[in-house]
Amino acid sequence: MCFETDGKRNGNYVFCPVNAIGDCPYCDKKGHCRMKDPIEDCDDFASFWESWEEYDSADEVDPDAPTDFAEEEIQWARENLGYPG
Repeated sequence: MCFETDGKRNGNYVFCPVNAIGDCPYCDKKGHCRMKDPIEDCDDFASFWESWEEYDSADEVDPDAPTDFAEEEIQWARENLGYPG
């Protein structure tokens, strides 16, 4: 198998977001994406991130983000799915 990159960006491995091991010629056996520019050239990868800036900031925590997401989901389930309350 011939890859275009070493599977890294900024020294960190880039992982295939859909785990295409065996299905994609650019996804190695460890799940590293070795495509030259998956944001531009891979529809699966681009469906997760629109830009490298978005990809790079994926692990950043937003201190202003709501912390009660689970409660909102439970309330939605009660209202829409008959989840017992």
